[in-house]
Amino acid sequence: IAPFAPSTIQISAGIDYLVKEKNGKALKWAIVSRHDVLGADGVAGFEYATKHHGLNVVSRQTYEPTDTDFTAQIQALKDSGANAIVLANTSAVTAQLVVGLTRLGTHSIWLGWQPSFDPGLAKNEEFMSIVAKDKYYIASCLPAWSTKSPGMDEVRKAREKYYPSQAPDPYFTFGYVHGAITHAVLQAAVKRGDLSRAGINAAVKDVGVTDLNGLLTHTVDFAKPPQERFPRAVQIWEVSASVPSFQAPVTDYISGDAASTYPMPK
Repeated sequence: IAPFAPSTIQISAGIDYLVKEKNGKALKWAIVSRHDVLGADGVAGFEYATKHHGLNVVSRQTYEPTDTDFTAQIQALKDSGANAIVLANTSAVTAQLVVGLTRLGTHSIWLGWQPSFDPGLAKNEEFMSIVAKDKYYIASCLPAWSTKSPGMDEVRKAREKYYPSQAPDPYFTFGYVHGAITHAVLQAAVKRGDLSRAGINAAVKDVGVTDLNGLLTHTVDFAKPPQERFPRAVQIWEVSASVPSFQAPVTDYISGDAASTYPMPK
């Protein structure tokens, strides 16, 4: 069940935002991607969006999932003159890249997708001091913790009632969304009177058109095939020390030119 904007769309939408709002066409662009299927999705979104907007791409760097030293990638970014850097990575290496490049005297706008930032990064004081000035944007397939919607009200109340020690965290929301969808599908399967695998699969279509009271970034028509039902809208966040989960929304749900036209496979 695909209720979230895919990784390629997250990257494309983030680039759309920087082009429109941060004079992105005047910037020198680079990408650092993990050398696996996860990173490949990010590269695909990056290549499509930068070509769509005619952007100046000056560096493409990769790293292996087992790497712990990023000296070569950081030096290559500095040498390229990049000042808009996209991370198709996981949060495990985000601080090392941001801090490492800044220590060399290079300042950049940073753009990541959902997996590139985890609230635990806020414990890194040097990283947080850097992104307070050199903005770190996140193109998110989830609503921010502070989003005003009935669905997010439910998430916050559930956390306060059942898990008060749980810090505000988008991955808590991620799990809640999956639970809500599973519940909706099982309800539809019960109405059909068929809880077999085939019956549950067929019941997905009966969920209909919903944004789960604001838990999804756009309404999803679950009667459509999986490749067509995903949203193409994201929220853009910036890393901020002053908000719960350290991710402050700077836009409502948006879908720019590249995100709306990216050709997802059938």
